[in-house]
Amino acid sequence: MKTIEMISIPVKDQEQAKEFYTEKAGFDLIYEGCTPDNRKWIQVGLPGNSVSFTLVSGEEHAAPGTLKGTIILTDDIARETEILQSNGIDTERILELPFGKISSFQDPDGNQWVLKEAPQN
Repeated sequence: MKTIEMISIPVKDQEQAKEFYTEKAGFDLIYEGCTPDNRKWIQVGLPGNSVSFTLVSGEEHAAPGTLKGTIILTDDIARETEILQSNGIDTERILELPFGKISSFQDPDGNQWVLKEAPQN
């Protein structure tokens, strides 16, 4: 194995999810189109990161809101949570743990993301 390329985020409404991720959470829209069997394909990712995410919907995928605990590293968790909150996203309070500071937020479907700032050496 070499690397993770893409992770599926199960959502109810792909357009609503695209708006959340690209307009509020700071993800870039990488691709939007249709699959060969005419299903909508929306791919997003964090700026400068090689791992991307597909916003998937339909009974062949996991239920919306079941993605939990995916960790996003940040150098400044206070700044990131402030940006998310200013964009209308509720974040959990920042916890200071032995392995760093963490906070979390959810998309409209309940998929959970964890922000982590590593301890400064």
